[in-house]
Amino acid sequence: MPQKSTIQHAFPLHLGPHRVQVYSYSFLHFGQREAAHRTASTVISDALLAVQSETTVSHPCFAKGYIYTPMFSYSGETFAPIQVKMNGTSDFQGCEDLVKRIFNKDAPCLIERCSFYGVYQPRVYAVPFLAFAHFAEIVNDLGLPADAQLEDLKTATRYVCSLTMRQLEMLFARVTDEYVRTHLCFHATFAYTLLHYGYELKENQITFKSTHGGKPIDWAVGAMIYEINQEHWREHWRQHWTTLLLLFVFLCLNGLMHCMLRDLLVSIFIKIEIRMWNEFLQRLFL
Repeated sequence: MPQKSTIQHAFPLHLGPHRVQVYSYSFLHFGQREAAHRTASTVISDALLAVQSETTVSHPCFAKGYIYTPMFSYSGETFAPIQVKMNGTSDFQGCEDLVKRIFNKDAPCLIERCSFYGVYQPRVYAVPFLAFAHFAEIVNDLGLPADAQLEDLKTATRYVCSLTMRQLEMLFARVTDEYVRTHLCFHATFAYTLLHYGYELKENQITFKSTHGGKPIDWAVGAMIYEINQEHWREHWRQHWTTLLLLFVFLCLNGLMHCMLRDLLVSIFIKIEIRMWNEFLQRLFL
């Protein structure tokens, strides 16, 4: 059973007069580079199980004529016990089937409904979603407009994945970054599979944008929104703490005044009683 509540990733977002319930979950190791490592590991595992050469295998997500060498680390050092070269085969369907395997959609879903790896996902209904950062960059590299839909992304991805290395360099020369260009088939397939198969988003539900109002949409904007929202709650709690502090001071002063008043009344009664006894004794002996 889940060790923590599913609502631990939900929080109310306050921006001016707007109140929105936001659900946020970060899937670690599912960035583009880690996804590339996962798929490469799957290709190697398949080759080993098929008793093929583990030093030269085929990879459907790269163009024919391109040799992909996974490093499995960011520092230049490899943790794999073997060095593998993967020959691209320009096969979109094979690439899509390969990428789907890293999502583990068959993992037990203890709380309906789940996205992948058994992680709970609230129902998305037909609300619009904004795909930015790498999603928008991939759409732009493919030459698609910002209002492109999932089917458009799939069609463009199928096309780019059908090209040989030479054709890719000619037709997508405008993508100047060599790494981005050679990995475009994989990146596009991963983006499409993540949105359509992983999150199960539908057509006419996504807009791809990297800017809004001339300003970039990135993690810094998200961090700023989060901090602004936290400031609202900090101010909210400051007000409550101020109220509680004032109430505490009032109760203390009230208790102090009550004690002082009680002592004063006791003192008055004692003085009155002493005076009465004095008058009584004087009358008794006179």
